[in-house]
Amino acid sequence: MVHRKIDIRIKGLSLLMMILIIYLTLMRMAFAGAFPGGPALSEKGLFEAEHYRGKVVYLDFWASWCTPCKESFPWMQQLHEKYEARGLKVVTINLDKTRGLADKFLLKHPVDLTVRFDPSGDLADKYQLAGMPMSYIIDRKGIIRHRHIGYIPGMKPLYEKQILDLLKK
Repeated sequence: MVHRKIDIRIKGLSLLMMILIIYLTLMRMAFAGAFPGGPALSEKGLFEAEHYRGKVVYLDFWASWCTPCKESFPWMQQLHEKYEARGLKVVTINLDKTRGLADKFLLKHPVDLTVRFDPSGDLADKYQLAGMPMSYIIDRKGIIRHRHIGYIPGMKPLYEKQILDLLKK
């Protein structure tokens, strides 16, 4: 009788483990491109990850109404100036529905960065944004290595270390 109970428990645990493995596999497939370890995603004419192979990319999604975005722009410009020669490419994707709002923002916060416009949110949907701004650090092989939700000035040293570690590879 004891052996039968143990056998039933083992079968129950095995079934539970199989269900958990299938669930985790499906979740990984659903979100693979938006999380570290997955490939950088592309949208033709907007951001084509293959064009940046061999570079470390800081990919940032922003909007003109986003207060932390205003704070992040000078820092991203500093990153660009400091590390471009070592292989860093800062690419920003604006998500405003109206281009004029983005243009006004850029007049107040001028930068020498790659700026792309995604008013339909196609690329943002692929990356499944969880906040604003949201950024991804992509390695030289086109793999997402880090993602950051929001912009927290106190985290700049960590973000920069993550970039530096990838630039060394």
